[in-house]
Amino acid sequence: MTIVERSQGDTRMTQNPLRRRTMPTAILMLLLIMAVLIAPLLMPAALAASSSSSGSLAGTSAITLSMVNQVPDPALVGGIVDVRLGVQNSGGVPIDDLLVELLPEYPFVLVPGSSAIQSTGAIKGYQYNDNIKILKYSMLVDNSAPAGSYDLKVKYYQNSSSASTVRNFSVDVEGQQIAEVIYIDQTSLLPGMLTTMKFVINNVGNTPLQDVTFRWANADDIILPVGSDNTKHIKSIPIGESAEVAYQVIADRNAVAGLYKMDLTFTYRDPTSGATQEMDSIAGIYVGGGTDFDVSFSESASGSTSFSIANIGSNPAYSVAVRIPLQPSWTVTGSDAAILGNLNTGDYTIASFTLSGGRQRGAFAGTTGTSTTSIAPQSADSATTDPSAQGARAFARADMGDVNSSMTAAVASGSSIRVQIDYTDTMGQRHSVIKEVPMNTASSANSTGSAAAMAAAGSFGTRGRVVQQQTFLQEYKWHLFIVLLVIGALWYRGHRKKKLLASLQSKSAQKK
Repeated sequence: MTIVERSQGDTRMTQNPLRRRTMPTAILMLLLIMAVLIAPLLMPAALAASSSSSGSLAGTSAITLSMVNQVPDPALVGGIVDVRLGVQNSGGVPIDDLLVELLPEYPFVLVPGSSAIQSTGAIKGYQYNDNIKILKYSMLVDNSAPAGSYDLKVKYYQNSSSASTVRNFSVDVEGQQIAEVIYIDQTSLLPGMLTTMKFVINNVGNTPLQDVTFRWANADDIILPVGSDNTKHIKSIPIGESAEVAYQVIADRNAVAGLYKMDLTFTYRDPTSGATQEMDSIAGIYVGGGTDFDVSFSESASGSTSFSIANIGSNPAYSVAVRIPLQPSWTVTGSDAAILGNLNTGDYTIASFTLSGGRQRGAFAGTTGTSTTSIAPQSADSATTDPSAQGARAFARADMGDVNSSMTAAVASGSSIRVQIDYTDTMGQRHSVIKEVPMNTASSANSTGSAAAMAAAGSFGTRGRVVQQQTFLQEYKWHLFIVLLVIGALWYRGHRKKKLLASLQSKSAQKK
């Protein structure tokens, strides 16, 4: 129906709004009538198809094989992975002779002692979902296998039939990433000394290490890096290879000798997940060890030569002994060793020996060459009257004069002497240090004068080592004298007081 509207000479046609609303309703009604008429014709065919399908499942067994899980997931290279397979029957006919056979290929191999063929036992009809049969296989993963996904073939068949079905399942494998410090070139550090310390990091895992960060720390701050921080970055470390990182370090000069712990930390990027992994380890560094000495010629007097021994190192020295080793230019008369004890850092002491330059010509006992003439002890009177005694003393004085003369000549010639120092370090190890000591000619004049005066007096002192350190009595004799003086004064005062009291008591008794 069309309505013509006219306005001011214009004519235009518009649709009836009522017709626009009623047309869709009519179409829907028509479709509904057609569906009602066609449905009875299609229903018998659908029912027949449904009946045929149900009849086929009810009259047969429908076996389905699936992988339930793998543990661990992903499997680790060189490790064992457990794979669980699920067997279900969607049909209505039970089955009791189904066999499942695992067909492992690289990188998998069955764990020794396990069988590749397993029987599912009786499976009832419509046994699926929560009632499925579970079979478990354990396999070894090859050590050299790269990370990735690998196919695992499984065949299943009835024992009474030659037909079989093969299924492929995917098993994820991941390599083990392990780093270790296999070498530290410095196992001990000398306090206060700048030392290069190198760490060698080895990749002992089965996959390359990427974006490695290595750092170390000492909780006590006894050992610290110098010139850089304690962190080093390594782009990658291939399988079986190593990387080296070096630091400049110093141990605290005031550190107590001993073993200190260093905390080592590795971080790297996991290539599978992309996450950052971290591994921690520890190592021990000993702070302490050996030391060094300074030896100088001190003086030569009264037939003995003294040397100053100073510990100039950064560690104490224990059980220090000084020796004059055999050498062509010097000869030791008497003991050739002096025991000094312990020397801390900065301490020094004196060691003295009776030395002569060149080959030894004689000794205090009258030694000449390989023969020895002993001087028998005599009284003072016989020593002054007996001509033989006077001759022996004159011989001894002449021999000592020769020793001092050779000593003076050796010193004057500017020669040097080797001095050996034996000591035990803070780690308990014994060391020997040889020092070449130049002899000072300025001290030789005093040596000659003292030796001549000693020879004229007929006194030769003690042979061998002469200890120059003062004894307790020598060092504290004035203190002892003052203490004894005070004790004597107190005793005298007390004694006088007692005597005075006794006198007063006696006078009082007489008056009574």
